[in-house]
Amino acid sequence: MGDLCGWSPWDGVVEVGMKIIYVNNPELAERLFRFRYEMYVKELQWFKREDYPEGVVRDNFDDCSHNYVAINNQGGIEGSIRVTPDSPKGFMLERCHSLNGLRKGRHLAEFCRFVVSQRHYGRYLGPLLMKAGYQCVVQHGITHIVLSTRIGLKDYYEKLGFRQVGETYYDPMFPSHPVNVTMVLDCIAARNEWPYSRPRLYDFFTSPDNRIKHGSDERTYMVKYIAAKGQGDS
Repeated sequence: MGDLCGWSPWDGVVEVGMKIIYVNNPELAERLFRFRYEMYVKELQWFKREDYPEGVVRDNFDDCSHNYVAINNQGGIEGSIRVTPDSPKGFMLERCHSLNGLRKGRHLAEFCRFVVSQRHYGRYLGPLLMKAGYQCVVQHGITHIVLSTRIGLKDYYEKLGFRQVGETYYDPMFPSHPVNVTMVLDCIAARNEWPYSRPRLYDFFTSPDNRIKHGSDERTYMVKYIAAKGQGDS
């Protein structure tokens, strides 16, 4: 996760009119899932076409997640991030890596399905999506964020306050990234420490931003999408 998204909040700009929107209706959900298909199947070629015959990339974690999309001033989707609060389903990363007791006494959420279109690689859009995700977890009382990323980004996430959990592992969903790690951010410690240790980062992630539109409540609208389409898990 994240290696395509550009991670310095201070480098580059987002085009005028770019908005980060909470996915709150079936039509936008459908567009999100088709954007994922364009990115993961066609552009990056990480996923096989035959596994997604309907031209959408969605899974059962979307049923209980908060999704955000980046919308340009022509109405097109340029990026996305998914925030999955902990539930009996667990997390996508747990398909291949155990959290080793991390849940005890903590409220977790996973950042995943984080990707931007090619013309925004290495620019400001990735951090803006991350900001939306961070503010979402704070709104919902999450104490720790977990994510899976390739080993080459470990040092970067450590600079953001994340730490590695457990050993490295192979994720068969992403064969182009043979060595992966799970990282965790203690949100409570970050809110206490960042104003002094990383004030610029703290201001970026916590400041109000009229480019970001959050959901009005805690419900996931993926359930409505599934009901409307009559689909089960894919």
